[in-house]
Amino acid sequence: MKNNLLIALFASFIVACSSSIDIVQNSNLPKEHLIFLNDGLSVNSKQMSEKILFPIKYVSFPTRESLLPNAIRAYRNGIHEGIDIVANYNTPVYASLSGVVVVANSSYKDLNINQYNEFLSKTSKIKKTPRDIYTHILLGKYVIIDHGFDFVKGFRTTTTYAHLSQLHGNILSGASVKKGDLIGYIGNTGTKYGAQGNNAGAHLHWEMHFENTDNIYYLGQNIKKKQFIELTKKIFERE
Repeated sequence: MKNNLLIALFASFIVACSSSIDIVQNSNLPKEHLIFLNDGLSVNSKQMSEKILFPIKYVSFPTRESLLPNAIRAYRNGIHEGIDIVANYNTPVYASLSGVVVVANSSYKDLNINQYNEFLSKTSKIKKTPRDIYTHILLGKYVIIDHGFDFVKGFRTTTTYAHLSQLHGNILSGASVKKGDLIGYIGNTGTKYGAQGNNAGAHLHWEMHFENTDNIYYLGQNIKKKQFIELTKKIFERE
């Protein structure tokens, strides 16, 4: 009797969740339509309320695997959770969706290269990138925007814009931004080039995360390169 009750409760939970997200137990769902996939949980691109604005104008979408989600980051013992978009230093960066600024880190100062390498050495000792080193050292000057729970029902969505040379003057924590608003400029802060004091390696590190009561997921999680590139053609738009 107790087991039957648990089974009934679990079935009710699945039905309730399915009204807002597509939950699958295998990988047979067409992968080009997935936003992310993790532990049997999948979200279809049709569940997005709108398309995502590509944050940089006049730049092609990257296709090199090392610039896409899931790439191994051996230098810091981590996994890439975003998209690296290479462009000239000080190229404008725009908000991908409307929302509220959670973090506007405009005061970051690059470490010298010895300090930078010392922090990276800690990642090799524990075989992962500690969250504090990632957030406060490796992202450089960055912005996080909260897009609420409406973009994909049942998930809080955020976007991160990192390695900026500077933030736009109106971008402060708590500020409202509209899709397409200028938020900053491409740089290399938080990278080895920034630590060396030059302008090499300029790019935007862009992330989109989805969070629910169980976990936090990133756009492209567990999606192979070819499938992810096909997905981007469906979900991004340009100004």
